[in-house]
Amino acid sequence: MTNHHNSEWLRIKVEEIAETIKMNKALEQIDERDITVPTNVNYCNYYKLRVAEIMLHLRNKILFNFGMFVILGWQEKWREEYANSPDRDQNIFKEYRFSIFHYPSLEVANEFLKTIQFDGAILINERGIVTDSGIFIGGLHPSYVANELKLPSSDDLSSRFGFKIKIRTRHLSAISASYQLKDTTIYIISKKTGDLRIFEEGKIVYSTIKGEAN
Repeated sequence: MTNHHNSEWLRIKVEEIAETIKMNKALEQIDERDITVPTNVNYCNYYKLRVAEIMLHLRNKILFNFGMFVILGWQEKWREEYANSPDRDQNIFKEYRFSIFHYPSLEVANEFLKTIQFDGAILINERGIVTDSGIFIGGLHPSYVANELKLPSSDDLSSRFGFKIKIRTRHLSAISASYQLKDTTIYIISKKTGDLRIFEEGKIVYSTIKGEAN
């Protein structure tokens, strides 16, 4: 397949998901232009929109607040340095890997739903394959990331990164991961408030909290 045909296929797929979002009452609050804000992350918009759609399905389907942490663009070369799996029972996708594109987004959301009692992250590789769940991401340094990005000085890392409300370690880990794990898009749903945020390159690129995204 030529690059031209690849580009055309991706354009059509992005339009299909954008149309799905527009037609689905549960997802009507999202604007695909927010999800695909230009960054240096070399990842096609189709992947980003698909995961956003899945996360919003979950956010709107569940009547109680829950937390979820998803890394899109995971690479196996990071596993030894960053990934820890303290509870093997939580890694339900290790032996049951699947593509986020082979099933309707609502079915994928139902699979992710099985992990809402887990503490770690869901990993999706660069081909859109869900490889792991319940993974703790270590070796992250929020203060280092904030300094590298030359963010305004503050004793409060929440405000340095631009969060409108005080956030916990999970969010700091997620936004740091988006910087340290190059070419990733990180999705996180707050257990406390139910808000969805998307991070790239150490920045908030989408948030359901008005005025929070960069």
